[in-house]
Amino acid sequence: NLVYLYATDKEAQYSYIKAANDKGYNVLMMDGQLDIPFVSMLEQKNEKSRFVRVDSDVIDNLIRKEDDKKSELSADEQAMASTLFKSQIPAIEKSEFYVSFAALAATDQPVVITQSEYMRRMKEMAQFQSGMNFYGELPNAYNLTLNTNHPVVKKVIEAANSSLEGELKPVNDELKATNSVIEAIKSLDKDGKGVPEDKKADLKTNEDKATELRAKKDELISKYAAGNDTVKQLIDIALLGNGLLKGEALSNFLKRSVSLL
Repeated sequence: NLVYLYATDKEAQYSYIKAANDKGYNVLMMDGQLDIPFVSMLEQKNEKSRFVRVDSDVIDNLIRKEDDKKSELSADEQAMASTLFKSQIPAIEKSEFYVSFAALAATDQPVVITQSEYMRRMKEMAQFQSGMNFYGELPNAYNLTLNTNHPVVKKVIEAANSSLEGELKPVNDELKATNSVIEAIKSLDKDGKGVPEDKKADLKTNEDKATELRAKKDELISKYAAGNDTVKQLIDIALLGNGLLKGEALSNFLKRSVSLL
């Protein structure tokens, strides 16, 4: 498929446009009032073409290559880092954030915030078609992508692993044992009709225990993150670059920035 990168605001999307240009890609400027429905029409006419706004994902995900690098973080490290950062994202009205990981160049931004092409376009189309009002009422969904190759992100994750290892290990060990019990009970379901009646209570008890242990892990990580100015600074810089840092969160960022000088 042929991918067309486009932008709608040269100034607001400057960093994303530059990132694409630095990779050797051209970006179409589509800032007209009817350009969004026009893009959808073009895609319908040519099924082998796809238009994606330059800030809808990190550039390496927008245009995939065979030699794409994968994050070297383990599943446990990703889960820890996800909670580490997500717990410190300031509350923004009608907005939801999801943490993902990408092995970008070490010189790329440490944290990038993007918005899904599909959901954003549906919300924009809702302005033109009354039958799509449902999309307009949905919260804005943003993706906060951590560049796992950036030295600052690496340092933050390594420091968190080192500091939390002693507290998380017993919780992780207990959670692993509990999950093993859950899987063993579920394996008794031989015909797809559910676990035996006399095992349902045990299953419920262990599932509740696993939920409590995961919550305990999140609490430990969030408490550590709350005292980590670097985590907050990385998040706020990314939010600021997207015009999402306002009010008290912006004031806190400015104070923190001065204190770090």
